[in-house]
Amino acid sequence: MKRPGYLPVLFVALGLAAAAPRGQKVAIWATAPQERSMVQPARMQRSSAPVGQEPVKAAPAQIAPEGKDQPPQSDIVIDQNAGEVNIGAGDVVKRVKLLFGKLQIDGEVADDVQMIAGEIQVRGRVYDRVELVTGQVIVSGRVGPGGVNVKFGEVRVSGVVDGPVTIGFGNARVTGKGIIRGDVKVGHGEFNGPKEQVEGSIKVNEPSRRIRISRGGSRPLIAFIGLMALIGLAITILILAILFRSPVRRGVTLMQKENLAWDLLWGLAAILLFLPLFVLLCVTIIGIPVALLLLFLYPAAWLFGVTLLANYLGDWIMTNLIKGQSNFLVGTIFGIIVLGASVAVPVFGPILMGVYTLLALGLSFRLMFGYARDRRKPSGPPEIPVTA
Repeated sequence: MKRPGYLPVLFVALGLAAAAPRGQKVAIWATAPQERSMVQPARMQRSSAPVGQEPVKAAPAQIAPEGKDQPPQSDIVIDQNAGEVNIGAGDVVKRVKLLFGKLQIDGEVADDVQMIAGEIQVRGRVYDRVELVTGQVIVSGRVGPGGVNVKFGEVRVSGVVDGPVTIGFGNARVTGKGIIRGDVKVGHGEFNGPKEQVEGSIKVNEPSRRIRISRGGSRPLIAFIGLMALIGLAITILILAILFRSPVRRGVTLMQKENLAWDLLWGLAAILLFLPLFVLLCVTIIGIPVALLLLFLYPAAWLFGVTLLANYLGDWIMTNLIKGQSNFLVGTIFGIIVLGASVAVPVFGPILMGVYTLLALGLSFRLMFGYARDRRKPSGPPEIPVTA
C-alpha cells in the first residue's frame, strides 16, 4: 500500500527551511551516555537552570501494565517550523510542535507531539498523544492514553499505544507484537494486522464498500436518472421549437424534399472531422477562439437537429397515423415522446441513439451550409412572362 504523499506542502516546507537561521541544528542529540551536550534549536524554550547545569532529566520510568505511571518533569519545549528533530535516548522534553519535517523520538516526551506534515517515529515514549495532519506515524515504542490521530496518512504500530488510533483517510497496520489498547477508527482506508492485538473495537469504512451498490438496487436509481435526463431534454427541445419556430419549419420542409441517407453521411463526416479540426485550430493562436466556439457549436447543432427530428416525426404521426391536422406544437410533443421511448428500448436503444445523433448533426450542418450557399447565390432580374 502506497503511503499518502504530502506534495502540496512540500514547497512551503522548503521555503520555511530556507528561511531558518543558518548554523543551528533543530534537534537534540545525545552524544554519549556519560557526556551529554544539548544543542539549543531555534525557538526552543529552556528551563531557568543556571548556565552549565544539566537540564532536568527524569529517571527511567517503569512502564506500568496500563500506562498510568507519571510522566517525567521537563520544561523544554521544541517549537520548530521545519527540519529534522531527533530526541536522543535519555533526553526528556515536555512538548514537541513541528510544522514540516521528520521527528525521531528515542527519548521521552512528557506531553504531546504535534506536526502538520512529515514522518514521526516513536522509538521511545510519548506520555500523552501524537497528532499528525498528513504523513506517517511509526510506533515501535510507546504512546500514552491520548493515542494517535492522523488526518491523511498511515499509522504503523509495532510497539504499544495505550489509547485510540484514529485515521481520517489512510491505513492502520499492526505488526509484530504491537498492541493497541484503544479503539481503531479508519474513515476511508484499511486495517491490516491481527485483530486480537487490538483491545478495543475496530471500525473501518472502506470507500469501495460504501460506494458499491448491489445490482438489483442500482436499477431504480439508474431508471430515475434516465427519466430525469429525458424530461430535461424534452423540455429543452420544446423551448427551442417554440423560440425558433420558423427555422424549424424551414428545416422540416427541406427534410421532406431530401434523402435522409445524405444526412447520415453528413453527421458521420462531422463526427470524424471534429477532433482533427479542433487540434488544428488549437495549434494556431488565431484559431483558439474558433476552437472554443466549435465546442459550443456541436452540442447546439445536435439539439437543433433533434428538434427537427421530433417535429418531423410528430407531424408525420399526426397526419398519417392519427389522420389529424398538422399542429406544430402538438407534433413536436408527439415526436419527443416517440424519440424518448425508442431510446429506452433495451439493446436497440443505444443503436437508435447513435442513429439519431448522426441524423441530428447531419441535418443541422447540411441546412447550415445549404443556407449559406443559397445566400451566396446572386439574385438575377425577375423573369418577364412571355405572352403568346
